Amino acid sequence: MRMLLLGVLFLGLLHAQTAVHLGEDLGYVRVVEGIDFTQEEQCALSPQTILTSTTLSELSKSNQGYSGACFWTRLKLVNDSNETRRFILTHPREINHLFVTRFENDKVVGVHTLGYPDTAAHRSYRSFLNNIEIVLAPHATQTIVTAVTSYDTVVLHWDIYAMHEFLEIQYLSLILMGVFSGIFIMIMLFGGVLYHVTRKRFYLYFLLYLLFGMLSQSSLRYYLFHVIGGLENYYVTGAIFVSLFMLFWHLLALEYFGLKERARVWYAVHLFIVGASALLALLFTGAFFYAPLLGILPYSIYFSMFFVLPADLLFALVVLKRRYTTALYFALATLASKGMFFYFLFTLSGNGEITLLSRYGMSIGNLLSSLFLGLALWVWFDHYQKSLKNAQEEHKKFTMIGSAISFIAHQWRQPLSRMGASLMHLQSDIEHTPQKKLISLKEEVEELVQNVEQINQTIKDIQSLFAIHDKTDVPFGLYDALESAIALCLRDHATYPIAIEKHIARDLMLTGNPKLFEQAMINLLQNSAQAFVEHSIQAPRLELVAHTTPTHLILEIADNAGGIAIKPIESIFELYVSSKKEGTGLGLAIVKKVIEQKFGGTISVRNEGDGVRFRLYFLLRNASHKR
Repeated sequence: MRMLLLGVLFLGLLHAQTAVHLGEDLGYVRVVEGIDFTQEEQCALSPQTILTSTTLSELSKSNQGYSGACFWTRLKLVNDSNETRRFILTHPREINHLFVTRFENDKVVGVHTLGYPDTAAHRSYRSFLNNIEIVLAPHATQTIVTAVTSYDTVVLHWDIYAMHEFLEIQYLSLILMGVFSGIFIMIMLFGGVLYHVTRKRFYLYFLLYLLFGMLSQSSLRYYLFHVIGGLENYYVTGAIFVSLFMLFWHLLALEYFGLKERARVWYAVHLFIVGASALLALLFTGAFFYAPLLGILPYSIYFSMFFVLPADLLFALVVLKRRYTTALYFALATLASKGMFFYFLFTLSGNGEITLLSRYGMSIGNLLSSLFLGLALWVWFDHYQKSLKNAQEEHKKFTMIGSAISFIAHQWRQPLSRMGASLMHLQSDIEHTPQKKLISLKEEVEELVQNVEQINQTIKDIQSLFAIHDKTDVPFGLYDALESAIALCLRDHATYPIAIEKHIARDLMLTGNPKLFEQAMINLLQNSAQAFVEHSIQAPRLELVAHTTPTHLILEIADNAGGIAIKPIESIFELYVSSKKEGTGLGLAIVKKVIEQKFGGTISVRNEGDGVRFRLYFLLRNASHKR
């Protein structure tokens, strides 16, 4: 609660209004007159003309956009006390170019050039401060006349501070920028460690997003401006950094959420923004060598304002609705970054007061966005570690099962071989005996031979399943494999007829071990067949559907056997988890291992209607059509 209260107080301080008003008594000076004027072309008028003029029009906020015109302001200050007053007159926008003339009793008492100079030759430490120290004798009056030109939004009002207030603001600015930079660097180090551990590309995009987000902040650009020189280059570097910042944000979203497979429309939207951002970065880089290219700056802002900003906010809502991994953190990151960006543009357009919040709003938004994204990526990394641990435990379990099966296979093979040999001899003897007497015996022997062969084949398949290297991958027909699995599985349920609907093209192919695939399908189909009997389903039905997308072959197997009661339902694929009273919990775990490790696919399950639906995905590189 204390941290929340401190946060609210801190934001309140940032949003405190600093503009003065006519007739206001500040304790150290009274503002008698403050008038804004505009001149359409260059600064052709003189300060003396503005000092006495009453005919020029007052400037409206709608005029305060990107402009190369000259704007004039007049501010009259009075010291009503018997003491000398010292205070600071400061301009909110450091990148305005200011020509300041101070008059006392209609005489010039000071001339100042502030803001960013157009050339390196005019650059000095004083020119970057945007403030003037004013000394007013008792009962003295000064009139401040300012000519303002800007490549950016024109801001015409002055802020007036007592000396101690001004120093407090400066200290706060230094503290804020130090905190922002320090936190950014810490988050970057955190992202770098996670990228080194996981080698996931979205961690690299996160690092680059942080880097260009930090470089796009004005405080760091000021230092670059000192090195590069030229006011135009100040805007060029800023535009490049913002474009790259936007580019890596959307690359991060593309990779993190896997939009190529999960949401094709949003994949196209993000890919378009990535391409547009890369193009803008190239064009702004070209502005170093061909200055007129900087003219696209307003259009890039329009693109961000009217396309990127709505798209990102809508995508954040979609992510929340679909409950993607760490969706809430990503949505908060989007709202923080885009919300402060909108507030910055709102202020930049002349519709809002210049406050500390508007000055540092983009930094605050990027900082909050980075923290929320860092949380999202940390949660993902935590899940990644747990999945690795689970995979290792599962590998140990499967290794133990593989060893047990090898032992069973070794113990079974010898008696099975003897049984097979005896049956072959018996079958040979039967062949020379009158058929009428031994027809039934012959059928039983043939069935025993088939059972022995089936057991031997099952042992081979299970051993190959747990083998480290499997070299038996061949193309096979999906339809034929399912037909074989159905025949083998439902033979034991001939007295319990099951309606089977198949919607599978005969030309669909898979690549892998066909026997393993058939065994996996037998496991799935037998579960349904057994559930039909267990729940006494009156009209049992199986549905098998296969179709393709641009990237996957999808096989769906659904029944009406009452569904799976286990929650969460995905745990049915874990070892030793079974919905059957006498189940071993191995069948579906083996199916999942076959589909994922032997065929490079995935399997999911959900209850649907009065049954369950399994959905299997195979990458198209592992599937094809017959030629």
